[in-house]
Amino acid sequence: PTNISYVSGNDQTVQVDSDTTNLVVSITDANGNTVPGVTVVWTIFLKPAGSSLEYLHSMTSVTDATGSASAIFHAGEIAGHYVVQANAPDLAGTPVSFHVNTTAAGLDHILISGPIQISAGGYANLTATGYDAYENPVSIVGLSWESSDGAIDLWGNFSHDISGVYTIWANLTGISGIHYIEVVAGPLHTMTISPVDAIITADDVLQYSVSGFDQYGNPVAAT
Repeated sequence: PTNISYVSGNDQTVQVDSDTTNLVVSITDANGNTVPGVTVVWTIFLKPAGSSLEYLHSMTSVTDATGSASAIFHAGEIAGHYVVQANAPDLAGTPVSFHVNTTAAGLDHILISGPIQISAGGYANLTATGYDAYENPVSIVGLSWESSDGAIDLWGNFSHDISGVYTIWANLTGISGIHYIEVVAGPLHTMTISPVDAIITADDVLQYSVSGFDQYGNPVAAT
């Protein structure tokens, strides 16, 4: 044998943590005749940083009666670009490279990011991001928003004028992300004094109390 060359299987796109179809090379002699019985060594030459689940079903294969040798690659858990190489030492054309691109798996969970505290009457703009089981980003078109109270629109803008802690959900196809927002009182707006119109006798002492409120009626320290 004098030459190793590409046959099929390059430029595949598969989902993360799944198999490619066969990666195939051919071994020929100086006259272009296919050569059976030649061992081809397969290696993973390139993978995305952090990936660990990729492997080859077999590290070697032997050319069959047609001079072809093949391997199946199992892509790792990180979406990105992988390169597998077929090597036949001392043969022209070695190594033969196969490029495999991977896409995220199905939606596994949703994370909501944004403020965890706002003032009464203010707004929180929230962002939802979908991920597969391996933390690869997944498109979440058609997301719906829900809140335990207050108002939230189609774009994730939440508002409320009553102080408290509220729960926000981002929902898609039975999967929900969850987020908590505390609404705190705004600045002091009004004060009330109690008691009102009290009547006491001479030499009596009357204790007054002052209560503060923001513009929405939430209690505020009157100091």
